[in-house]
Amino acid sequence: MSDKYEIRVAGRLGPVLRAAFRPMRCEVVPRQAVIHGRLSPSELHRLLERVRTLGLELVRLDCARHDEPEEHEEPEERDGQAERPRSAHASASR
Repeated sequence: MSDKYEIRVAGRLGPVLRAAFRPMRCEVVPRQAVIHGRLSPSELHRLLERVRTLGLELVRLDCARHDEPEEHEEPEERDGQAERPRSAHASASR
């Protein structure tokens, strides 16, 4: 089972670094690069190890459970409240 993740790292990823994260989708936002895609727990572990090995600063990691709607869908209500994605913030000092 895989969950949808959004991983934010500081700075921009050039073509070589973007290739290191295929088949994930990479985009640039101000002062950060965002890596999107679905990952199993073991794939997430390998991706985070790659981030560390490449010396990238992890800024944020968000996980949307596999049963949550895609961005263009409305969130499902449960017990009168919409589900929210899980989020983890990280700051690495090197």
